[in-house]
Amino acid sequence: MKWIYACMLSAFFVIISFTADSANSKKIDSLKAIIDATAPDANKVDFLLELATHYYGANPDEAIRIGNEAVKLGEELKYHKGVAYGYKTIGIAHYVKGDNTRALQNWQLSLDRFKSIEFQEGIANILSNMGAIHYNEQHFEIALEHYFEALEVSQIIGDKLRSATAYLNIGAVYQDQRLYDKASKYYQLSLELSEELKDKEAIGTCLTNLGEVYFKKGDYDIALEYFEKSLKPMEDTKGLAYSKHYIGKVYAEKGDFENAIKYETEAYEIAKKLDSKLDMTTCLNGLGHIYLKKGNIDLSISKFLEAEKLAREVDSDLELQYTYQGLSEAYHKIGDHEQAFHYVMLFSGLSDSLYTSEIQKKMKDSEIQMNEMELAKKEAEAQVQEERMRQQKIIKNAFMGGLGLVLLILFILTRNFLNKIKINKILDKQKEEIEKLLLNILPAKVADELKQKGQATPRHFESVTVLFADFKGFTTISKGMSPGDLVTELNNFFIAFDAIMDKYNLEKIKTIGDCYMCAGGIPTENDTHPLDMVHAAIEMQEYMTLISEKKKELGLESWNLRIGIHTGPVVAGVVGRRKYAYDIWGSTVNVASRLESNGEAGKINISEFTYNLIKDHYKCIPRGKIFAKNYGDIEMYFVDEPVQQFSKDVKEAVA
Repeated sequence: MKWIYACMLSAFFVIISFTADSANSKKIDSLKAIIDATAPDANKVDFLLELATHYYGANPDEAIRIGNEAVKLGEELKYHKGVAYGYKTIGIAHYVKGDNTRALQNWQLSLDRFKSIEFQEGIANILSNMGAIHYNEQHFEIALEHYFEALEVSQIIGDKLRSATAYLNIGAVYQDQRLYDKASKYYQLSLELSEELKDKEAIGTCLTNLGEVYFKKGDYDIALEYFEKSLKPMEDTKGLAYSKHYIGKVYAEKGDFENAIKYETEAYEIAKKLDSKLDMTTCLNGLGHIYLKKGNIDLSISKFLEAEKLAREVDSDLELQYTYQGLSEAYHKIGDHEQAFHYVMLFSGLSDSLYTSEIQKKMKDSEIQMNEMELAKKEAEAQVQEERMRQQKIIKNAFMGGLGLVLLILFILTRNFLNKIKINKILDKQKEEIEKLLLNILPAKVADELKQKGQATPRHFESVTVLFADFKGFTTISKGMSPGDLVTELNNFFIAFDAIMDKYNLEKIKTIGDCYMCAGGIPTENDTHPLDMVHAAIEMQEYMTLISEKKKELGLESWNLRIGIHTGPVVAGVVGRRKYAYDIWGSTVNVASRLESNGEAGKINISEFTYNLIKDHYKCIPRGKIFAKNYGDIEMYFVDEPVQQFSKDVKEAVA
């Protein structure tokens, strides 16, 4: 988290806070009366734009309607500056609505119009706005392009405030990329200009951001110096709570818990006074972690539970992550392993949800942009065609008009052609990004069907091999580990299993807690899936053996894996409409799960059906019929050794 000071957005941030109170209503009524009495001239355009600003917070759709009216009148009057500000106004209203795509589209129109009249202040303003959206969406390279261009324009016109803002925003991008030396450089440049301008808010923001950079680098003394310097310029602002919160964090890292609690509590009281529930949640999480480090577990849990309640109220998944992590560590320290495990699972589930939501958001944004670019492409093609027809008519009627006219036509056609090439390149890039995002969630074949038809039809597969793997004694193991170490350990195992699945062209279906599930023979059918799955299972167990040996050498507790495999028919398809998930159903899945639970650690338990498919390649040990819940007696076998020695490269991979 960092404070971003952006002068180009400050005006409408203030306006957004307006509501339909009596004073604002009177101002709106007054402006409407003036507009009705004003002739259709440039002044009327300006009055319309001022009126639109009063609807940003209460009714952004009305602001968009008024902005469009201003643009239309500005076009009729050839009042280009008014048209540019009109598109800017419409973009702000879309931004307030959360529609960043349309905000960027309108700001691009505004930028083009400002450039056509060489109005540098407007150009710098819009570039900064566009950079802010790309920064928030983590399109860092595009954000930097806009910010550096805004900086260049601001320096040309001698606008020190906009230059300071550009330096600060560039620093923020570098900080998010963990390029701390570059971030510090641009924050310092911004600070020098802000001090020259005597802009308290900008000074305070630069100081807090510099403090955060040094905090991230572990230079706590320097960080504390910057945070303490920020207190005075941040007085009477929301930023004061932020500065005190970070001072508390610094003291906690230095082991000075008394001062840490003092400043974090003061930050909480400031946020409470401002009724800023998100900042209150941040401070409560901060206090929880301080008490946890101090060893006061009861107070730590109390603060985290307060934070959990507020985080749910403001719907902040990020703060909930910090809360769950803190609660899991706190309960672990007092030996309440059941509660610790409960919050570890909540933390893990929320992390997965945030990751998937981010992918879905990027997919949605990319699809919207694709649609918009497709429309732009068609419009460009239509313009090219129209221009060709018009120019052909001119050539026919005035062929002898001179070489200059011919050159002009060639220039126009070439420009349009180059624009078309540029649009096609952008479309190709967007398409590639969507495809990559889809393949993170769905098998390639299913993703292709979803793109082509808009849906993926569930399919019946006559022969699929399903594997379940589960760690023996996971609950006991988890009690002896910190929550962070537990999640890291699971993640390392699952990453290794994923690589093995890729090697044998098998499809990972999902993980459920400490259980790993995959299948072979879907979505592309083949005849080798039973053998492929056994190969993969052997490599999984070999990997676990090597890891266990290394743990024993370090005096750590080893992990052991049970694996169950069954082959049979399943139904496979995509679940959900908002968050896609590829899954399989049928008795084959349930039997595979029962085989895993009836297996033994370090071994691969297979059904009779799978055995008959792989017995020419692997020797197996009959186990006889074993009772499986809900399925009765099932003939089971342990995979023993290959009839022919297959190459093994797990050791090299682990080493």
